[in-house]
Amino acid sequence: MTSNLLCLNSAKTEFLLLGLKPQISKIQNHILALGNGVSVSPAASARNLGFILDSHLSFADQVSSVSRACFYHIRDLRRTRPVLDFTTAQAIGTSLVHSKLDYCNSLYYGLPNTQLNRLQRT
Repeated sequence: MTSNLLCLNSAKTEFLLLGLKPQISKIQNHILALGNGVSVSPAASARNLGFILDSHLSFADQVSSVSRACFYHIRDLRRTRPVLDFTTAQAIGTSLVHSKLDYCNSLYYGLPNTQLNRLQRT
Protein backbone atom coordinates (compact mmCIF):
# COMPACT_ATOMS: atom_id res chain seq x y z
CA MET A 1 0.00 0.00 0.00
CA THR A 2 2.78 2.43 0.80
CA SER A 3 4.47 1.81 -2.54
CA ASN A 4 1.19 2.90 -4.20
CA LEU A 5 0.78 5.86 -1.81
CA LEU A 6 -2.38 4.40 -0.28
CA CYS A 7 -3.46 4.82 3.32
CA LEU A 8 -5.36 2.21 5.30
CA ASN A 9 -8.45 3.46 7.08
CA SER A 10 -8.51 1.33 10.23
CA ALA A 11 -12.05 2.45 11.04
CA LYS A 12 -13.29 0.86 7.81
CA THR A 13 -11.00 -2.16 7.81
CA GLU A 14 -12.30 -5.47 9.07
CA PHE A 15 -11.46 -9.10 8.61
CA LEU A 16 -13.35 -12.29 9.06
CA LEU A 17 -12.02 -15.61 10.31
CA LEU A 18 -13.75 -18.43 8.47
CA GLY A 19 -13.83 -21.98 9.71
CA LEU A 20 -15.36 -24.49 12.06
CA LYS A 21 -15.51 -23.64 15.76
CA PRO A 22 -12.68 -26.08 16.66
CA GLN A 23 -10.47 -24.58 13.93
CA ILE A 24 -11.09 -21.00 14.99
CA SER A 25 -10.49 -21.85 18.66
CA LYS A 26 -6.95 -23.05 17.75
CA ILE A 27 -5.94 -19.54 16.71
CA GLN A 28 -4.12 -17.89 19.60
CA ASN A 29 -4.09 -14.21 18.65
CA HIS A 30 -7.29 -13.01 17.02
CA ILE A 31 -5.92 -9.52 16.41
CA LEU A 32 -4.36 -8.63 13.08
CA ALA A 33 -1.42 -6.24 13.50
CA LEU A 34 -0.95 -3.86 10.58
CA GLY A 35 1.73 -1.27 9.97
CA ASN A 36 1.96 2.01 11.90
CA GLY A 37 0.83 0.39 15.15
CA VAL A 38 -2.68 -0.23 13.87
CA SER A 39 -4.42 -3.45 14.88
CA VAL A 40 -7.75 -4.83 13.70
CA SER A 41 -9.95 -7.30 15.56
CA PRO A 42 -11.99 -9.89 13.66
CA ALA A 43 -15.61 -9.08 12.97
CA ALA A 44 -18.44 -11.48 13.80
CA SER A 45 -19.89 -10.90 10.34
CA ALA A 46 -19.04 -8.89 7.25
CA ARG A 47 -21.08 -7.55 4.36
CA ASN A 48 -19.77 -8.02 0.83
CA LEU A 49 -21.85 -6.82 -2.11
CA GLY A 50 -24.90 -6.76 0.15
CA PHE A 51 -24.50 -10.35 1.33
CA ILE A 52 -23.72 -10.94 5.01
CA LEU A 53 -21.14 -13.60 5.79
CA ASP A 54 -20.45 -14.85 9.30
CA SER A 55 -17.39 -16.70 10.56
CA HIS A 56 -19.10 -20.11 10.57
CA LEU A 57 -20.90 -19.58 7.22
CA SER A 58 -24.26 -20.36 8.82
CA PHE A 59 -25.88 -17.41 6.96
CA ALA A 60 -28.18 -16.80 9.94
CA ASP A 61 -27.52 -13.04 9.79
CA GLN A 62 -28.18 -13.01 6.04
CA VAL A 63 -31.47 -14.90 6.37
CA SER A 64 -32.57 -12.55 9.16
CA SER A 65 -31.66 -9.53 7.07
CA VAL A 66 -33.52 -10.80 3.99
CA SER A 67 -36.61 -11.70 6.04
CA ARG A 68 -36.57 -8.31 7.73
CA ALA A 69 -36.29 -6.48 4.40
CA CYS A 70 -39.09 -8.52 2.82
CA PHE A 71 -41.48 -7.94 5.73
CA TYR A 72 -40.60 -4.24 5.67
CA HIS A 73 -41.65 -3.99 2.03
CA ILE A 74 -44.81 -6.01 2.68
CA ARG A 75 -45.76 -3.69 5.56
CA ASP A 76 -45.18 -0.65 3.35
CA LEU A 77 -47.29 -2.15 0.61
CA ARG A 78 -50.02 -2.81 3.15
CA ARG A 79 -50.29 0.94 3.81
CA THR A 80 -50.77 1.75 0.12
CA ARG A 81 -52.95 -1.28 -0.63
CA PRO A 82 -56.31 0.59 -0.30
CA VAL A 83 -55.47 2.83 -3.27
CA LEU A 84 -54.17 0.00 -5.52
CA ASP A 85 -56.07 -2.70 -7.34
CA PHE A 86 -55.19 -6.30 -6.48
CA THR A 87 -53.12 -7.11 -9.58
CA THR A 88 -50.98 -3.97 -9.23
CA ALA A 89 -50.39 -4.62 -5.53
CA GLN A 90 -49.54 -8.25 -6.29
CA ALA A 91 -47.07 -7.24 -9.02
CA ILE A 92 -45.37 -4.69 -6.77
CA GLY A 93 -45.19 -7.10 -3.84
CA THR A 94 -43.85 -9.91 -6.00
CA SER A 95 -41.18 -7.74 -7.58
CA LEU A 96 -40.01 -6.31 -4.24
CA VAL A 97 -39.95 -9.59 -2.34
CA HIS A 98 -38.64 -11.81 -5.14
CA SER A 99 -35.78 -9.45 -5.89
CA LYS A 100 -34.65 -9.71 -2.24
CA LEU A 101 -35.01 -13.51 -2.21
CA ASP A 102 -33.36 -14.04 -5.59
CA TYR A 103 -30.25 -11.96 -4.92
CA CYS A 104 -27.32 -14.39 -4.39
CA ASN A 105 -29.74 -17.28 -4.00
CA SER A 106 -27.12 -19.75 -5.25
CA LEU A 107 -25.26 -19.17 -1.96
CA TYR A 108 -28.23 -20.64 -0.10
CA TYR A 109 -27.56 -24.08 -1.58
CA GLY A 110 -27.03 -26.61 1.18
CA LEU A 111 -28.46 -24.47 3.97
CA PRO A 112 -30.07 -26.35 6.85
CA ASN A 113 -33.84 -26.77 6.63
CA THR A 114 -34.37 -24.37 9.54
CA GLN A 115 -32.79 -21.51 7.55
CA LEU A 116 -34.55 -22.49 4.31
CA ASN A 117 -37.90 -22.60 6.11
CA ARG A 118 -37.34 -19.07 7.38
CA LEU A 119 -36.78 -17.90 3.80
CA GLN A 120 -39.78 -19.83 2.46
CA ARG A 121 -42.09 -18.34 5.10
CA THR A 122 -41.12 -14.91 3.79
